[in-house]
Amino acid sequence: MARIDRADVERIAELARLELAPDDRVTIFGAGRAWLSRPLDLWVGPQFQLWARVGDAGPIFNGPSDHHSFVSERAGRLSLGSYFPGQWGDPSGRVSTDLGAYRAIEGGLAAAVLVWGDAGPEAGLDAVAAAGDVAGLLDAGAYQKLVESEAH
Repeated sequence: MARIDRADVERIAELARLELAPDDRVTIFGAGRAWLSRPLDLWVGPQFQLWARVGDAGPIFNGPSDHHSFVSERAGRLSLGSYFPGQWGDPSGRVSTDLGAYRAIEGGLAAAVLVWGDAGPEAGLDAVAAAGDVAGLLDAGAYQKLVESEAH
């Protein structure tokens, strides 16, 4: 599990240490909040905040929800990065914002990354759901979205 918080701002692009091969099937589960203003209840969650990249040159991407699956198009290290309050400088994920800006953000994100074996995410997610769906992460709608996102 990788955790992105203020202590990690100098290494936001290199928190995950997973080497992927082409066609690896991967699911990322994200949780947490990055706060702009607690009194105003302004925050962003993993769908907006948590970005990924395979290999050193990108391109970066994020998923359609806090949890999503994808098929790796290339070999390389999976890197996770935190977007807010930054601005991407290029498609590879270079941050153009001063990294010191991240120190002002409260809260944090956690990510669990699963690389599926030959059985694929469908069998794995079925097994997770059968063992007990913690916090409703694999309700019917979310489960279907995970399986569908892996197919695209």
